[in-house]
Amino acid sequence: MTPTTRPIPGLPGYVATPTGEVISLRRRTPRSLAYTVGPCGYRTIGVVNSDGNRVCVRVGDLVAATWLGPRPEGQDLRHLDGNPSNDTLDNLAWGTPAEVAQDYADRAAREGPATCALGHPLADTWLGSWGERVCPTCKREANRRSKTRTQRPATCQDCGAPVDSRRVVRCRPCANAAAAAKSRAKRSGAPAPAMPARRPHATGPRPQPTPAEARRTTAAAVAGLRPTRISVCQECGIEFVNARTGPLAKRCRACHEQARRQRSSTWEQEHPTRRRLGRRIRTDHPRRESSRGPQP
Repeated sequence: MTPTTRPIPGLPGYVATPTGEVISLRRRTPRSLAYTVGPCGYRTIGVVNSDGNRVCVRVGDLVAATWLGPRPEGQDLRHLDGNPSNDTLDNLAWGTPAEVAQDYADRAAREGPATCALGHPLADTWLGSWGERVCPTCKREANRRSKTRTQRPATCQDCGAPVDSRRVVRCRPCANAAAAAKSRAKRSGAPAPAMPARRPHATGPRPQPTPAEARRTTAAAVAGLRPTRISVCQECGIEFVNARTGPLAKRCRACHEQARRQRSSTWEQEHPTRRRLGRRIRTDHPRRESSRGPQP
């Protein structure tokens, strides 16, 4: 008499049935584990391996390893009817990747349409990543169009720097500056600057700039786009240079460091016993004598 369940190798506390069920014996009452069906059609469950880690495995792999033996080297699990959700023992077998693809192709030939949306005949041997059939004529046309289509560089509408795209209207520095200007206008309540319209598809080949010309053009555009920002210190009144981006500073570097040291000193005077910068400052407790008493 053939047993109805067998323990799964490498997974203590789990058994598999020939009908494609995985039963957990880890609790007082055995129960059949619920599965989920992925986009490819395979049923997967979550189990706890011998190391105590929870892993996600396919039901078909567990049933085949339990009833058909370990997986041979270089072979995959076959579903003889081409349905990856049918994990019964009669539908499983070990085979080569070519045999697995042929099983899916046979099912597609039986159940799928004979032509694509454009009327081209579908080849049974052309399979996609999820087992669907692919039209060879449409695939060849798509590959041919992608090879003949070249990426023609354009120029930035603000600075004239070359941009290696046909639909981008600004280079990266100009785009960042425009985004910063839009953010400042939004905070101040002023109307946002108008964005240029998207460039239509270019017709005809564009001249390819040399790398040296592209670098010179980009450097000149960045230098002209981001002028030096001068501010006046509120403490000492001297002029200093701000960073190219971000809000304007109110103090120069020397006044900023002096104010920071003054705040730190004031805080230490007000909190003598508080921890600061990784060490404890204790000024209100005298040094304790040693437990052995005064030294001679």
